[in-house]
Amino acid sequence: MSRTQAIQSIITILLAYPDSKVDREPFIKLAAVGLEDYSGASLNAMCCPKRGLIATSKFMPSIAEMRQFCKTYVDPMLVALPQKIEQPVEMTEEQRQRMLDKFQKLSYSLGSANERNDK
Repeated sequence: MSRTQAIQSIITILLAYPDSKVDREPFIKLAAVGLEDYSGASLNAMCCPKRGLIATSKFMPSIAEMRQFCKTYVDPMLVALPQKIEQPVEMTEEQRQRMLDKFQKLSYSLGSANERNDK
């Protein structure tokens, strides 16, 4: 999003914590740089008094806490895209037999190791 949107969101957060001892102007500048790349939906959700940081934090959230919220926020309107299903690779009978032989050797060697450990 834009730095302007980030600044507006940070000011909203600051309004919710009027007793905070944070130096507001430098905090706004630093936080704006830290939050400017997140979507408007993430920033709006962060400021929501019902479900955002204001609703869950008793104390003024740090920039790291705000970034973590925006990073983990998932817009409920997003729909998961179906994953492409890979088709199995065709194997020749010779390849199948080689894999089976390797598996049997490995299984035998593991079985022998287990028998030694059991004694």
